[in-house]
Amino acid sequence: MTEGERPSPERLLDLLAQEEARRRKGRLKIFFGMAPGVGKTYAMLSEARTLRQEGVDAVIGWVETHGRAETEALADGLERITPKTVPHRGIALKDFDLDAALARHPKVVLVDELAHTNAPGLRHLRRYQDVLELLEAGIDVRTTLNVQHLESLNDIVAGITGVIVQERVPDSMFDRADEVELVDLPTPDLLKRLEEGKVYVPDQARRAMEGFFTTGNLTALRELALRRTAERVHDQGDRWREAQGITRPWATRDKLMVAIGPAPQSANLVRAAYRMASRLQVPWIAVTVESAQAGSVSDQDKARLEAHLALAERLGAEILVLSGDDVSGQVLAAARERSVTRLLTGKPTRSSWSARLRGSPVDRLVRDSGGIDILVTTGEEGAARHKETRPVGTPTRWTEYLWAVAAVLVTTAICFGLRSHFVLGDYALVYVLAILLASLRLSRWPATLTAVLSVAAVDFFFVPPFLTFAVADLRSLVTFLVLLAVGLTVSSLTLRVRREAESARERERRTSSLYTLSRQMAAERKLDVICNLCARYVRDALGCDGVIWVADGGKTLTLRGDIDDWMKDAREEAAARWVFEHEQPAGRFTDTLPSATGFYLPLRAATRTVGVIGIRGRGEKWLLTTSQRQHLEVVASLAATAVDRTRLAKEVHENRVKAETEKLRNDLLSTLSHDLRTPLSSLTGAVALLSDPRSSLTDEAQKSMLGTIRAEAGRLDRLIGDVTELTRLESGIFALKKEWCPVEEVIGSALARLEDELKGREIDVRRPEELVLAPMDAVLIEQVVLNLLENAGKHTAAGTPIDISVEADAGQIRVSVADRGTGIPEGEEERIFEKYHRVMGDRAAPGMGIGLALCKAIVTLHGGSIEARNREDKGAVFTFTLPADGGPPPFDEPSHDP
Repeated sequence: MTEGERPSPERLLDLLAQEEARRRKGRLKIFFGMAPGVGKTYAMLSEARTLRQEGVDAVIGWVETHGRAETEALADGLERITPKTVPHRGIALKDFDLDAALARHPKVVLVDELAHTNAPGLRHLRRYQDVLELLEAGIDVRTTLNVQHLESLNDIVAGITGVIVQERVPDSMFDRADEVELVDLPTPDLLKRLEEGKVYVPDQARRAMEGFFTTGNLTALRELALRRTAERVHDQGDRWREAQGITRPWATRDKLMVAIGPAPQSANLVRAAYRMASRLQVPWIAVTVESAQAGSVSDQDKARLEAHLALAERLGAEILVLSGDDVSGQVLAAARERSVTRLLTGKPTRSSWSARLRGSPVDRLVRDSGGIDILVTTGEEGAARHKETRPVGTPTRWTEYLWAVAAVLVTTAICFGLRSHFVLGDYALVYVLAILLASLRLSRWPATLTAVLSVAAVDFFFVPPFLTFAVADLRSLVTFLVLLAVGLTVSSLTLRVRREAESARERERRTSSLYTLSRQMAAERKLDVICNLCARYVRDALGCDGVIWVADGGKTLTLRGDIDDWMKDAREEAAARWVFEHEQPAGRFTDTLPSATGFYLPLRAATRTVGVIGIRGRGEKWLLTTSQRQHLEVVASLAATAVDRTRLAKEVHENRVKAETEKLRNDLLSTLSHDLRTPLSSLTGAVALLSDPRSSLTDEAQKSMLGTIRAEAGRLDRLIGDVTELTRLESGIFALKKEWCPVEEVIGSALARLEDELKGREIDVRRPEELVLAPMDAVLIEQVVLNLLENAGKHTAAGTPIDISVEADAGQIRVSVADRGTGIPEGEEERIFEKYHRVMGDRAAPGMGIGLALCKAIVTLHGGSIEARNREDKGAVFTFTLPADGGPPPFDEPSHDP
């Protein structure tokens, strides 16, 4: 194994970790077939009997024999796990007992029909989830699966058979299998088994042959099963090659790659590659290499290359854009990475002397290709020969040539100053250093000029005869040639390192900027800000004006972010609308609406298209390269995710608001229907008795009835008052009328209003000896105390005492109301202050659940706080605090005339 083939230490550790994790889990083997009746269950049972004979603990977890005698005969004698009975709608369903299998914990368990849907009420919805749990427990599993149950093939199977299979298994489950055994049977043999009643009973077999089990359907399903198995085997081979560090692809499955450039004949090359891939029925890749000297390519060549790549993409190729100076090396590395078996390239266009001097990329491809077949062609006969065009507007600056001459002059001056100490070799080394420094700063041709002038300066000034270019000693000529070769080599290598470093910096800058953009958009929640971030990024990274249209529900597109006049043009809007509706690129550089000045891409989220992103270059000669387009596609993906996230967040918020509104509405209707009906019923009954002329009520009874009317009317008044007051407070337009008032007076007024309700209870009020004043709206704070007292009365037995305490401490007034009821259930201490929330205990009285919410709103409006907790012995304590900073204003005593 060569150094280039050896896997990295990190990859080796990753492979070892994967293997160790796999060893800790059970092994999965799938018996795979094209349809029922090919013999999957039979093969699974046959293997189980072989395992039992070898002493392996193999048991049947679940097997469906479908009444087939030969299958039932194989199952006889094997230990079975008793099925689990699940009652469902009056029917006793039997299914695989996962818990029993885990408790039994055999070495191998047979679980037939991997795609089966479990009976309702079992732990997992699908049987493959049971199998996963068995594997996690370290139990080996043998199971069966038909090709039509694979998730990725569901639409293909539906198109072939007209049947949409509902029971499906994710492909990750199939790929996770340690072994897949294809159980194959020719289509005529399967149809014969069906006719003989070996698959289904006669009536069912006849219907199957008229529907699903046709020759065409079975042949297509058989091909799918063979292809899927072959793909799995191929993937296993790739993983084994990777583990062994083998980079050379194996020709087990063809894959075609075509290398293209800006030459006109590359279009014919693309077409030839498409025809070859179509004949071979293989995937193909179109690759191009952008040199670090991309700026030296003319606009005409850039446009031609983009046209070639667009043609390849329309013909179904995967587009791959690489960067680097070593074209052949980059292409071969990509081919090996993608397991390419055939590489198509065009004939060299350079003259023969140039190819011999500089080397042809095709020659290097052939020499270094290894196991990859290299196909060299013109694509089509009569292809035009391409003559490279010199780029316009990118000439080497003449000042660089002056710097090259200056570098040689300075170096010559230094050598003159040290000529008494130098020999010829010393001069050569100093000039090589000058060439190296020039290559670090200058472009290609000025650096080459530095190397040539250096050789000339050494000959002219430091080799006898001096001040001539004549050479007296032939050994000096060898020195000149070596110096020139070393100078040119050093110059070339240094320039290449510079270009690769610049390319690496550009890639790092692009990656870093994309990462920064993704972080910014992930932290942002406002749609306009997200759109502006994308537009600013496009302007800075691609040098283009950016615009985003966002779908505001339905099919309506709206411009978001900063808007320029060109974005409002009808052609641009038409292009954006077409892109959104068809989810395909459009605009300039495409065949759809090319009259638009911008290029547009759809913003595709996970489930739908959420908008359109467009860019427009600055200037008429603007050209969108493939790398820029791929860059824009990454930005579009990030933008789509961010826009879709804001939409989902909005929907979640709206759904939450709807749910809360609906809950509040239901709670309000429920409480109103109860709390209003109770006093109204009492009022109606009392009024009916008093107004009935036939009633013979005593004066005492009439007085009691009138008391009931008064009490229930007061209850209704307080109930409606609470609702009204809470609505006023939450509206935000309510203004407090705060004055310094004695707390004792407020408490006394509340007790007086509840005199009838609290009759028979001992009210213990504890307060400081001095007068306690607090800035408050006395009417509202009285309502707080009243609600707390009424709440204590409703949730305690009649005659139970209630304690009230007032404390003044550290600039605040603390008022507590304590009862001796059942207390507050754990976890409800905060929730009881929510609107319409009621705690329904054994002795809990009904209520609308707004009294305590009103208390919290009033106290919060005063700048205070309220809390609830359980007492240590029994009951609950509600405490609210009011700020009392600064103390009451001084009391001015009235003056007395002398």
